[in-house]
Amino acid sequence: MLLSAGTNPRLGRSRNIAGPDGARAEADVEMEAEMDEDRSAPEPRVVNVAEPWERAYWARRFMVPVEKVQAAVEAVGSDPATVAAHLGRDWPGHEAIV
Repeated sequence: MLLSAGTNPRLGRSRNIAGPDGARAEADVEMEAEMDEDRSAPEPRVVNVAEPWERAYWARRFMVPVEKVQAAVEAVGSDPATVAAHLGRDWPGHEAIV
């Protein structure tokens, strides 16, 4: 009996956790490695607020309302580290200013 952890929406397929003997298939281990690489993708280089979905992304990323992201970009520009500092949020490689 194969146990499924669900479907990866990006890949559109299920990943099997264990086979009948409890061992994991090589393909599943490789898929997990690919997914781990995606999680370590670099952060965007600019805070783009031109589209509603982009504003929503940055609001979630900084955990502030969309209006605060928009105001921060207008005040300090689109550099993510600068926007994060203005909002009192952390950014990879920078400490939050509180």
